[in-house]
Amino acid sequence: MRAAVALGVALALATPSDARAAEPTPVESEAEGRPLTIAGSVLIMASAGGYVAMAVGLGMGNNADARVRSLQSSEDLERRREVIDRGELGNRLALGAGLAAAALMAAGIALVVVGRKKAAKRRTVLGPLPLQRGAGVQLGARF
Repeated sequence: MRAAVALGVALALATPSDARAAEPTPVESEAEGRPLTIAGSVLIMASAGGYVAMAVGLGMGNNADARVRSLQSSEDLERRREVIDRGELGNRLALGAGLAAAALMAAGIALVVVGRKKAAKRRTVLGPLPLQRGAGVQLGARF
């Protein structure tokens, strides 16, 4: 009983000089997942460029296919080879850019999800609570 009275008296007498100086400190940082979310967003935007390059490659391949069909005579054999080579280049561009864009999109989505989960974690605050005639302990949680 004496210990409880002594603690109450000590808390009542311990008045901080500046109530704002003793702010509670968060246990976890609120911006913990922000860098991951930003990096994921950048990867998702970069994947859009990969999808554009894939569309260009598909267009090159389709254009080459249409041009080869129009060159039917045997006189245009060298021209047909050039068109076929350009079509193969377009197909390789479409395949490579599509795979790279899909990988960037998957990595970006994963980073955004992890970043959002870290930012959405429960945040707890533990610190002193300054009062006019004493002090206390503040415990808060945000869900």
